[in-house]
Amino acid sequence: GRRFARRRSMVGPPVEFVWVPLGLVLGMVGLGLLIGSRAGGSPAWLAAAGRPLAQQGFLLAVVTGIGGFMAPRLLGREVLLVTPAGTSATQARRIRLRRLLVHAATGLLFASSFALEGAGWIGPAYLVRALTVTGVLSWTARLHQRPRVPDRYVWLLWVSLWMVVLGLWGAGLVPRYRAPML
Repeated sequence: GRRFARRRSMVGPPVEFVWVPLGLVLGMVGLGLLIGSRAGGSPAWLAAAGRPLAQQGFLLAVVTGIGGFMAPRLLGREVLLVTPAGTSATQARRIRLRRLLVHAATGLLFASSFALEGAGWIGPAYLVRALTVTGVLSWTARLHQRPRVPDRYVWLLWVSLWMVVLGLWGAGLVPRYRAPML
């Protein structure tokens, strides 16, 4: 945080990285809910949301954010490193702000899925999670396209991202088997 606050560059961190602090917050909230449930006095649905928040919320958010940034570069996708020619600084800030708002809104929808799970709506919770993670990875990493780099580790990355997405959809469609799906 101090490095970003003191940076002299006009270029901020990648907008996809908004998922990293979200993951940290979700992990801490989940941990707090678990501790609170052990102490007693918290509603059952909060305790039921704590474990998935601490485990899945943290990890999926970090994978979505870092994967959304790194995957297109490793998969050989064309990524604009600079603003397109003819774009003013004001337009570039607007584009960045729009992308940031889309990621933030999607992150809030993702976070809300844990409240659904805590309330006992397990299938819909996983479907919301699947929708958000699929949407972000399809948008940022163009997951639906095959890798352009022939290296084995790139293909393994692509397959692993697909496994995350398919596992979430499987957990949402067949919630009884969510543990093996994940």
